[in-house]
Amino acid sequence: MSPLIIKSDNFSTLTGKKAFYIFTDGPFLLGDWVVAYNNEVVIGSSEFQGYPFTLPLMGYDGALTQGYATYNSDITVNIHRNGGVIEYTDTMLPTWQSTKIFSIE
Repeated sequence: MSPLIIKSDNFSTLTGKKAFYIFTDGPFLLGDWVVAYNNEVVIGSSEFQGYPFTLPLMGYDGALTQGYATYNSDITVNIHRNGGVIEYTDTMLPTWQSTKIFSIE
């Protein structure tokens, strides 16, 4: 397992600001770890186990969440597979907004 992976459960106690990207299609394979970043800060991750696939993304909510997403942050997503990293480029991802659920096809 990659040292960059932080299970999404760990984020829930750090921030009340959340968004969710729900993927209904994409390049993910069973067992991939999908990791979301705001710049170089990990703001969410989840293991792909099939579609629909939900990726929780955390936002800035005070000092403990420095570097997390803020309104209209551009989010990048990487796929961690078999010790390698693949940048997700299939679709344009929506900018981050708190309490939003985005469907990505």
